[in-house]
Amino acid sequence: MDFKPEFAPDYQPNFLKPLVNSWLGRIQQAKEARSSWEKVANECMHFYESVTNFMWDANSKAKFWEGVTAPKFQIVVSKAFELVAQIGPSLFFRAPKRMA
Repeated sequence: MDFKPEFAPDYQPNFLKPLVNSWLGRIQQAKEARSSWEKVANECMHFYESVTNFMWDANSKAKFWEGVTAPKFQIVVSKAFELVAQIGPSLFFRAPKRMA
């Protein structure tokens, strides 16, 4: 639907399209630049938020440890998870949990 008002005969409905496309391109570039950092950040968040043996899950191994052979024994040191689980609630009692 193309709307041309009487008071603006030279009205173009998409005059901001180049600007919008430029910003959308920048947003896409930012997502691509963030992807390598986000992979590491997601792995770190697993230590803080998930169960302690997530590293040995088949999905996690395929996602974070590609090309690494599995060891003969599986050990889990969950100090980061324990710290967050025990001390975190007292430190961040009033802070809401925000996940994007």
